[in-house]
Amino acid sequence: MVARPNTLLGSLGSMERSDLPYIYHHLRNGCILTVSRMQGMDQQHLLFNVGYAGLHLGVLNRTLADRIVQLEAEGRPYRLTVAGLEREKYLPPTAVHVMLDWGCE
Repeated sequence: MVARPNTLLGSLGSMERSDLPYIYHHLRNGCILTVSRMQGMDQQHLLFNVGYAGLHLGVLNRTLADRIVQLEAEGRPYRLTVAGLEREKYLPPTAVHVMLDWGCE
């Protein structure tokens, strides 16, 4: 995974409580993911849920969450995609790497 200009790379957290075992076989590099704020979070403890096809995959790390807050405040478009999956054959992924692009149309 190589970062390009206007991109950040990171990994999802809290995957042990996700729907990943039911959806991982549909995930490929470049799949666009949905991002939504978790309810009841203040600015200091802000978390974003990440999903695919209406199912929960995990939460964003703090660096990516802070960047999304900044992009939303500036009114700039962004996109979160799958950058890579770490897994053993026939098992669900142990890590999901994501890429945040901004300034995309």
